[in-house]
Amino acid sequence: MANPLLLIGLFGAYLFGRGEVARFEADSARDIKATLGGRSTDVVIKSSLGPEAVFGDIAQVSIKANGFTTEGLPLFTEPNRPKTGWVRALHLELTDFSLRGLRVESLIADIQDSAFDLGLAMSRRKIRLSRSGSGPGQVVLLANDLEKFILKKFREVKRCTFKVEKDKIWIEGYGEFLIFQTA
Repeated sequence: MANPLLLIGLFGAYLFGRGEVARFEADSARDIKATLGGRSTDVVIKSSLGPEAVFGDIAQVSIKANGFTTEGLPLFTEPNRPKTGWVRALHLELTDFSLRGLRVESLIADIQDSAFDLGLAMSRRKIRLSRSGSGPGQVVLLANDLEKFILKKFREVKRCTFKVEKDKIWIEGYGEFLIFQTA
């Protein structure tokens, strides 16, 4: 028969650990949210931890964000930082955001084996990737958003339309350049 005090102690340690993980996820989400601008930026971070997390080896982290405006994605590596922690699977799901004036419907990526600065994570509750792994990703852009972006970005283009047919994209337009006008 197990010692009841030992069981209570282990259960207490588990609850404390879960509380610390929840606080860490919330602090990391606030850190990412602070780098984003937008209408109603929502950032949610969830992690799946096993016993190896005690040593900075995290099985899975999921980052979801939507409704923000940015000049560059807020997820980048800082290669000079220590590579003392590992995220085995990083899932990104970003929706309804604007990147340098281009509205993006969604960006989804699954990145394997990334490293992060465990010391910074433990002391300041901030995640900084020091090495990014690789994995598949998908970006969804809408034709209407591409039209608006081109007209805004290239003042010489006065009119344009996009048409998507199977595996081809057709772009038609009209532009007024320095000394000529052309379709």
